[in-house]
Amino acid sequence: MKWTKEEEQFLIDNYSEHGWQYCAEQLNRTLRSVQTKASRLNLARAGWSKEEDQFLIENYSEYGPAYCVEQLGRTYEAVKKKAERLNLKTGWTEEKEQFLIDNYAEHGPVYCAEQLGKTYVAVAKKAQKLNLKANTRYDSNIVYAVYFPDFFLYKVGITNCIERRIKTFGQPCVILKTQECEPTEAAELERKLLKSVTLINTGALNNGNTETFMQPSKEIELFLK
Repeated sequence: MKWTKEEEQFLIDNYSEHGWQYCAEQLNRTLRSVQTKASRLNLARAGWSKEEDQFLIENYSEYGPAYCVEQLGRTYEAVKKKAERLNLKTGWTEEKEQFLIDNYAEHGPVYCAEQLGKTYVAVAKKAQKLNLKANTRYDSNIVYAVYFPDFFLYKVGITNCIERRIKTFGQPCVILKTQECEPTEAAELERKLLKSVTLINTGALNNGNTETFMQPSKEIELFLK
């Protein structure tokens, strides 16, 4: 839907101070629409306030970037960059480590990645540091691409059961493609595809753990063919 002059002016007057989430709510437009329009108008958020810095310091490590993006109304990239400047890291919580310890051997890395909202590679590396080994042998893994029409968002990931994975999202989605690979090949393909896009986390999927992206890259478009 075409933007009116009044809507553009509202964005110009409010985007810098309040951010895209506030503007989307007030204008009854999607986040993607507001972000795209703000980019075309060369609008940017104002500098970080002391209150925002303090909020990030108090919440980033425990709740992660998605929660801070939602609460501060800033982009995922802005929050991540600010956290880096403040030397803030999310890391693994004791609860997530314990989940990995309790489930990795029996269910394997794919199941744990799905339940924790982390990538296959991240889970495998953490398991290696904890000296965990999976007893279950996975003959193949499935690399998938899905689209969430309610949010205009895409996701690429890895699973050993696409039906079960879809249920964890908690939102309707369209399966664009699935491809079976050997575990190492699947992990490498997932890593390659995710590196080609800018990931965001709206907090709307999988209890706020699921990272998505707004526009497929050339690599992902090739994967979808």
